[in-house]
Amino acid sequence: MALTEAEIEERIRSGCPGEQHPVFAEGKPRPTAFLDRDGVINKDRGYVHRIEDIELMPDAIEAIEDLKKAGWWVVVVTNQSGVGCGLYTEEEFREISRWMLRRMPIDVIFCCLHDPEDRCPARKPGTTMLESAERVLPIDKSMSFLVGDKLTDIQAAEAFGIPGHRYDGGSLLSFVRRACAELGA
Repeated sequence: MALTEAEIEERIRSGCPGEQHPVFAEGKPRPTAFLDRDGVINKDRGYVHRIEDIELMPDAIEAIEDLKKAGWWVVVVTNQSGVGCGLYTEEEFREISRWMLRRMPIDVIFCCLHDPEDRCPARKPGTTMLESAERVLPIDKSMSFLVGDKLTDIQAAEAFGIPGHRYDGGSLLSFVRRACAELGA
């Protein structure tokens, strides 16, 4: 089912403190896969901010589709300091996010657009993006995990109380399936 433009916009959210977001979904808590963007869903080429520069990781779309078919929430949590540093605009970040949401069954994208010097607690290893997701989705933390490519991603997961898995390439589908299996899912 294709999302409307309004639905796409609703799925792109700041994960920074003070942001008030409407509940995205209610009901029985579900397992959640938190995925970093650059280095996990797409190759990290340093401040990726144009659609033509995106190169998806192997089996990235299939991994997200597999999680959704199994009933998981898929939440992207991404530091995008290039905006805060003035290297690209928030609109350029949002355009890539829209592009991803049109192609992948991602539930919500949470971002922190601050420069690291701003010391925003949403920037990983901070947990505010993960906490924001927990406020708008019924998440079963006991059956959730985060996939990231940096130590700060893993630190954020651990501080939030879920396993963090460091991904360094290869089939994202195989990697995510192993992470699910470790949880007994």
